Amino acid sequence: MNAQMRKVYNYLLSGIADGSLKPGVQIPTEKAISNSFHTNRMNVTRSLQILRTQRLLRSNKKAGTIVHPDADIEYAHTLLHENSRTVLLLYSKSPQYIHWDTSSFEALESELKKKNYSIVYKHIPGDKKRESLRHMLSRAVTNEVTAIVLFPDTDDTAYIDENCDLFISLKPEVFFLNRGSRVSRFDFTSCIELDNYGDGIAMGRIIAANKYSKVVILGDVNSPDFWHARRMEGVIAGFKAETGVSHGCMLTGKNDYGKVMDIIRNDTDKSEIFIAALNQYYASVFIDFCIKENLHAGKDFNIAAFDDNPQYRSYNVTSFAVPFQYIGSMFGKLILGELCDSRLKRKITLRVNSHFIQRTSCRPLKVSGALGINTIPV
Repeated sequence: MNAQMRKVYNYLLSGIADGSLKPGVQIPTEKAISNSFHTNRMNVTRSLQILRTQRLLRSNKKAGTIVHPDADIEYAHTLLHENSRTVLLLYSKSPQYIHWDTSSFEALESELKKKNYSIVYKHIPGDKKRESLRHMLSRAVTNEVTAIVLFPDTDDTAYIDENCDLFISLKPEVFFLNRGSRVSRFDFTSCIELDNYGDGIAMGRIIAANKYSKVVILGDVNSPDFWHARRMEGVIAGFKAETGVSHGCMLTGKNDYGKVMDIIRNDTDKSEIFIAALNQYYASVFIDFCIKENLHAGKDFNIAAFDDNPQYRSYNVTSFAVPFQYIGSMFGKLILGELCDSRLKRKITLRVNSHFIQRTSCRPLKVSGALGINTIPV
């Protein structure tokens, strides 16, 4: 069934299902329908033939084509639902692949295939114009998509937030990936969020459980980012939960790297100080800084970071990161209604926990099962 046939078919099927085309009522002529949908008669004829085969329409020479007197309305509802199972996925045109990648899409496709959904992929408008987004959403409604899923990246967050009102009254369900850049205005949708605070707690607990008495937090003391503050607060809270004290935590920025390096040199047995970078960028800058002074991660100091940005993979930094496929899988389950009561679907927010990825930037850490922290083997 091509796109034009599908439009005609869905229009008539929807009329039968919602009662606007009642049993016995004559439908418009093929010519009238083809003119209305700006399509050829062949598409209309084939659409009507499918509905006849399904015993939803009946034709005779005198009455023309009518809604079948014995049309099964419940069956029409089922067919309409099955025929409209299309998801529009809007994703960044310039992704950094920090929190999702193609494996997220593949996992989403895998879940949706269980109920015969298809996915249409479109970029979030690169020109960042309101009208471009409005036009894209209008076409989605015209094409009767079932759901819209948003995978924004850093460059899209402000644009999407500023135009959130365009999504509010849409008929399709809207699902949003909140990466934690800042508090989003998409609370009216079903969201999957990164748990920045929870990840910080897990990091602080691991550091303390491995008998480090001090943790140096690398970041930007002047950063306005929401995720920055939440991760830092989480590390301190997790460390305190395990040790009973928080004075062993020290927040630093780039201007303090020399001071941190001096602390490392004084940590003679490499067991007192642990460095927690708020993302892999901060970790990479610090590691480069130390290399110039002939100090090396995993040998002369121990460091771990958040996220698993492929741009910094060569640094082999132990990390806390979200398994990308989980993001897609959870969206699929939300769309299929497998994770919540259907009455709550538009109000559900799920927080996805990061997993611990052990690499060579620090000595092997024991991650006790009692901490409730999942690991990813490398």
